This record gives sequence, structure tokens and C-alpha cells, in this order.
Amino acid sequence: MANYIEELIKSWADDEMTVVNLRVDYLEKRLFKSYEPNKFINGEFWTRCETWLKNVSTDADRKTLYRLLTRIFYIGPAEFEELFRNAYEGPVARWLCEKEGIDVCVPGAQAALQKAAESTWFCPVTDSFRINSFFHINNLPANANLRPDWCSLHKLADIGKLSSYANTEQITRLVLLEDFVGGGSQSLGAVQFAVEHSNVLDVLFVPMIICPEGAKKARELEIQLNTQRLGSFKFSPVLELPKTAFFTPTSSALTQKDSIELRDLLLSTYPAVSGGVTKGKPYHMYGYPPHDPTGGLVVMYTNTPDNTLPIIHWRPASGSWEPVFPRHSRV
Repeated sequence: MANYIEELIKSWADDEMTVVNLRVDYLEKRLFKSYEPNKFINGEFWTRCETWLKNVSTDADRKTLYRLLTRIFYIGPAEFEELFRNAYEGPVARWLCEKEGIDVCVPGAQAALQKAAESTWFCPVTDSFRINSFFHINNLPANANLRPDWCSLHKLADIGKLSSYANTEQITRLVLLEDFVGGGSQSLGAVQFAVEHSNVLDVLFVPMIICPEGAKKARELEIQLNTQRLGSFKFSPVLELPKTAFFTPTSSALTQKDSIELRDLLLSTYPAVSGGVTKGKPYHMYGYPPHDPTGGLVVMYTNTPDNTLPIIHWRPASGSWEPVFPRHSRV
């Protein structure tokens, strides 16, 4: 732990903040130290945390920031391994059993499931999903060994080559995997493209984590696509976050006092957090999208979603704010 933070906790002489500090210390050892983006440039967690707390000038605001660390839903490497395992043993296995009529209670069910997986194409929706790790963790056969992300295929693919590859590899189904889906603006277009341009392949979409708005849109797409071709598409997330997991302009699972303090801090610091930018990223003090911000509290060891509160992840070009979990943006 940074000496600055140790001295800060001592100077506060506050029982509540002492408990908060113990939690943050535990979270750093168990989770926060795994944060990957620009890890060799941004420094280790305690260094970033010290700089983050120094963004504000009062102890009251520093306490609010420090408490916020204990409310983050952080998904580390081990947690993602469990999500990958549960994705295959849950949504994927159920879907394959349904498609192949496999009775899990009879001898040979596991062998039948393995055979069904051999004729299934497992692909990421975007390049953020670590498809090789998914294969390794679940010991999946690599019969269809090309695993392109379908956001890229949506923009660049030759439909004829896709169909030819599926026929050559005797692929009968397509499973599309994604690590995190917010509102679905990036992923669902690629999913729809896959269903509508993969000939007669049935498609399963399995996000590891999805927000309420993304889940709503995915279910609407499921109805639309199955109206066009019955049974062509199924949406089955591993973890669907509830609305109570978000801190929005109108809702919060925090106490009234904590909600007021955090809202006041978001408002007072946003000029620094945004660097004075009024259009484009970081979109809104409560995150993306600007017209209906999500207010996310999610941080993944691989990156921080842009619908998470910018006070956590955004570094403006002006250098007026230093984040604790700096997001690595595509642009």
C-alpha cells in the first residue's frame, strides 16, 4: 500500500474508513492487481489509487472515492475462467442437447455432447473475447480451427467463403461468445448478420456478462429472427446483471447518504474528468450512452467498459483527471 494512503487512513481516524481500507487492501491482493490495460505504463494499483485520490482536494471527496472502490464489480482472470466453464456447461450444453435430442440421464450422453460440439463452430463476437482460453478451459475439440470475430466478418466477410468453410468443415451450428455486452450497440449487429448470412446454421449467442438494456435488445432480436426462421437463434447469457447493480441519475442501491455524496462528486468532478469535452467520449458523467447513461460499476481485468462511471476509468487528453482503472479505448 502507498505510504500516502496509509497516512491518509491514519489521519482520518475513522472506524468506517478503516474497514473500507481493509476491504480495498483485500481486493487489491485478490483482484485489483490483475488489471491489464497499459499495466507497464500506468503503474500498479496503489500508485494509480494515490494519484486518483489526489484528483480531489477535500477529505470528504477522497473518502467518497475510496468507498467507491468497494462497490465496483471487478471480474478477474479466475472469475472469467468460471464464466467460461459455466458458459459451456450451462447455456451451450443445454442448447446442444436440445438441438441433438440428447438425454443427459442415459449412458453415452457425454460422448453424444462431445460429438455435437465437434460439429459446432465456436467464435467470438468481438476481438475482446479470449476464444483460445475458452477452448482450453473447456477442453473443446478444435475441428473448425478458424475462429474469426464476427464484428470483423460483418464488415469484411465474403459470404460465399463463409458458406464454403461451413460446408467443408461439416459445421451445423454456430455459437457466438462475448465477454461483456452493455447496450448491445456493438455486438447485436454482428449477431444478426451471423444469423441472416450463415445459410441454415442455427446460432446461439452467449455473453458472459450482459447489462439490462443489452439483454432487452437481444430478446427482441431473438423474437424477430425466429419469426423469420423458426429456431434459428437463441440468446442465453451466463450472467445478466440486475438494474440494482447500476448507479444511474435516477436509481441506486446505495444508502441515501452515500448516493447523495457520490452524485455530488460526479457532478463536481465531471469538468475535470471530461477535460471540458461536451460531445463524444466520455459521453456523460454516468457513462455511455449520453441520452440514457448506464451508470455501470463493472471493471474487468481486461478493460473497463465505457458505460462504467467515467470517474473510474476516463483519462482526458488534457490530463485534468487520472483514473484508477484507465480504460484502453479503440479510438
